[in-house]
Amino acid sequence: MTGPVVGAPVVGAPVAGATAWRVDDGPVWTAFLSSQWLPAVLVADEVGLFAALAEAPASGPELAGRTGWNPRVLRSLLALLASLGLLTRRGGRFQLSATAAVHLVDGPFGWGGLLAMHRRGDPVAGRLRDVLLAPDPDEAVPSPGDAGMLGDDWAAGAMDRRRADRVVAYMHAHSAAAADDLAAAADLSATRRLLDVGGCSGCFSVALARANPGLRATVVDLPAVCAAAGERIGAAGLADRVGTVALDMFRHPWPAGHDAVLLSNVLHDWRPATCAELLRRAFDAVEPGGTVLVHEMLLDDDLAGPREAAAFGVLMAVGTQGQQLSFAELSGLLQGAGFTAVSCQETGARYSLVRAVRP
Repeated sequence: MTGPVVGAPVVGAPVAGATAWRVDDGPVWTAFLSSQWLPAVLVADEVGLFAALAEAPASGPELAGRTGWNPRVLRSLLALLASLGLLTRRGGRFQLSATAAVHLVDGPFGWGGLLAMHRRGDPVAGRLRDVLLAPDPDEAVPSPGDAGMLGDDWAAGAMDRRRADRVVAYMHAHSAAAADDLAAAADLSATRRLLDVGGCSGCFSVALARANPGLRATVVDLPAVCAAAGERIGAAGLADRVGTVALDMFRHPWPAGHDAVLLSNVLHDWRPATCAELLRRAFDAVEPGGTVLVHEMLLDDDLAGPREAAAFGVLMAVGTQGQQLSFAELSGLLQGAGFTAVSCQETGARYSLVRAVRP
């Protein structure tokens, strides 16, 4: 039998104030992120990645140095190929798996002809190839045109309401369940004022406010996004404890007086230099003794998986200026911004919460 039985209990955890149970959305995530699998293979074949690793195994930085490819994008591409079983990582270097060595290099059993046919007109593969071959800009604050399809609105600091409605619906769809997971797993009982930066639909603030009656939250985002979020917050019946502040998070001061700053699915949109700038701003915004909360789908520290995070990283490389990060990388960025006591907690099947303290 497949699928849940009508009337049977389902897997999930109730959140205080929530009205329903839910089932795990893992199969939907798999279907969504599988859209990156074939384009990753098509591009790796097109640019000669498999042939390069057949000549000599290499770490991501070593391969970028040999080829001139964008190190940030290459890092995400290698992670996905490894998670698909096409590469292995030993001694810090990637090499071809047995499958790739037989079927993804020239030879009697190579798939090159099929891959070449599927590359024709594939828009995801075309975009991935373009960003792999293009260098990143140097500035920490992103510029429109450099930030990718989904990131340009925030890079420009402007978005119209019609697009905001679409973007908020898109982000809310893959964040609502993760927000409930976060609220069920994270102990925020001592937090009174939460600043939710880049909070989009407000679903994380809503879930956390429901689970923590003493919590008041402020969602920070672009004006049109805040307007759309405000409607959702009002519909949830939490407008008295969850508010919005419209601003450009890169160019405007962040509101003060908060004992926690939340960055959920924000850092993965931006290059490391931009992430460092956002964390510096978080350090300045949070009260001494307060915490920064980074909620992300983390890569393993060996940067070779897991598959969902790796595929999400390629999606970020194509659609934004970002990548998925490992706990080790996030820890380094947080410490570089001045935070201490960095810790990590799984909040569900895919996401983790990384906490750090402003001394």
